[in-house]
Amino acid sequence: MRSDNELNEMIGNNVYKLRISHNLSVKELANLIDYADSSLHLIETGARGTSACTLVKIADAFGVTLDQLVHKYR
Repeated sequence: MRSDNELNEMIGNNVYKLRISHNLSVKELANLIDYADSSLHLIETGARGTSACTLVKIADAFGVTLDQLVHKYR
């Protein structure tokens, strides 16, 4: 079983990779999901987790499933 820190890092890395692949800045993604860019940065770095609601908003913004977002993204 993965620790909370491992999960936060994996999810954050996935969000970062998706954001970069879509040529979005942190601020642009934060605006799309109605979220603070400073908080989004903390998620991307794995420094903090987030709610399921926010994860769904992020997944929707990128057109991926929640499963794709929370598991290792290629």
